Amino acid sequence: SKTGLSKQDALRAATLGPAELLGLQSQIGSLEVGKLANMVILDGSPFETETSIESVYVEGEVVYEDN
Repeated sequence: SKTGLSKQDALRAATLGPAELLGLQSQIGSLEVGKLANMVILDGSPFETETSIESVYVEGEVVYEDN
């Protein structure tokens, strides 16, 4: 967002935007019924340096959890 993008546009540029460029938006890039459910759960804003990863899911399965 330091490049002048709004936070919403910056988040889209890191998620749905690349999925659309690859033609994979029906499978990844956003959370919707029928998609793969690849996601990172954070303990704060993705735009703050203090934010940490709490858990990571790949195809709906937990692959990392911060204990």
